[in-house]
Amino acid sequence: MNYNYYNIVFIQNDFEAEEPFQILNEKGEDALIEYLKQWDFGGESEHDMSGSVDKPWGSSDSVYRKGFYILSYNEQFGYVGLTRKRKGVIPKDYR
Repeated sequence: MNYNYYNIVFIQNDFEAEEPFQILNEKGEDALIEYLKQWDFGGESEHDMSGSVDKPWGSSDSVYRKGFYILSYNEQFGYVGLTRKRKGVIPKDYR
């Protein structure tokens, strides 16, 4: 099956990532996904150029999947990201 990945939010650096890592460490991955979902604007995200068939996380990232959301994070490098997975291809109008 062909999937596209849409970047919802990517947060990095000590100051900005402090709250997400606090949520992760105190409440877990499900709670962090719920927090990061505030930046998911639905289909609006799918109509930009960021839809990709490449997985947008690195081999050293921790990855947690819940439904069509994929949380990736790396505490050593200080970043968290939320991606949405969707079946299909990017519409021609948006390539």
